[in-house]
Amino acid sequence: MCPFEHLEIVLGSSFFQLRETTTSSWLWRKLLRLRSVDLGLDLLCPTISIIDIWDAIRFRKERVLWHKLIWHAFHIPKHSIVVWMAILNRLPTRDRLSSFGMQVEIGCVLCGRKQETRDHIFFDCVFSRKV
Repeated sequence: MCPFEHLEIVLGSSFFQLRETTTSSWLWRKLLRLRSVDLGLDLLCPTISIIDIWDAIRFRKERVLWHKLIWHAFHIPKHSIVVWMAILNRLPTRDRLSSFGMQVEIGCVLCGRKQETRDHIFFDCVFSRKV
C-alpha cells in the first residue's frame, strides 16, 4: 500500500469531511477517529500543527535527571536507546525473558558462569570486564 494513497483525497479537502474506506490503513483510520476526541484544541483553526496535536494526546512525565547524559546533540541513537533501556532495566536479558514465560537458558551468553541479568552483563561478567 502506498503511504501517500490518501494524499490526493486530503489535498483540497477538510480533514473533518474525510471518510474511512475499505482500503484505509489502520493508521489512517486511527487518525480519522482522533477527530472525535476532545483534545482541548480548536481543530478548526487553520494554524493548528501536528506538534500541537501530538502534545495534546501524549502522556508527559517529568524529565529524569539522567536524560541529558544520553539524549544530547551528538548522541548515537542506537547507543542512547540501549543505555536508556538498561537504566530502566528493560533490556531483553535472559532472566527477563524467562520471567515472561519464555523457555530460554538463563546462563550468561558471554561467560556462561552466572545468570544473565542487566547488572551481570554490564558489571559482573568476566568477558565484559575484559572488553
